[in-house]
Amino acid sequence: MSLDRFFHIKLKEQVFIMFSDTWLKQFLKLWNNSLELVTLLRQENFSAVIGYGLVEDRYPLFVLVINSGRLVKIMRYRQQSLDWDFRASSELWESMIENPPGIPQLGLAYTQKRLICRKGNYSLMLKNSNLSKAFAASFKIMHQVEMT
Repeated sequence: MSLDRFFHIKLKEQVFIMFSDTWLKQFLKLWNNSLELVTLLRQENFSAVIGYGLVEDRYPLFVLVINSGRLVKIMRYRQQSLDWDFRASSELWESMIENPPGIPQLGLAYTQKRLICRKGNYSLMLKNSNLSKAFAASFKIMHQVEMT
């Protein structure tokens, strides 16, 4: 599958390929530089392997490996065992990156089945204030990635 098919997105007058290798590297750096995000997850001793992808695809596009809140690795999916697996349409990913959602908007997208959690307990995550705040903060980080 070619990422070009889905992720040429015009945002802030720039065209970039969302979730490209360059994008992912910048996301990793920004994640680990976010005191808010890392602290929220560290307080929960959160470690997980999380997939992100498109609703229509069998497998996620990429995987985050988080250890006590730090993003230690980000890579293409290669049959890793996942703790969480989030899916959305390319249009919803674009919208959530352009305008980072808060917790209410994430909950609404989930209940409307526009944001799908194929693996993991999304309802439980929303009930944990540190985890839900961290999930929302991750979209703020995505929004900060340089668009090149």
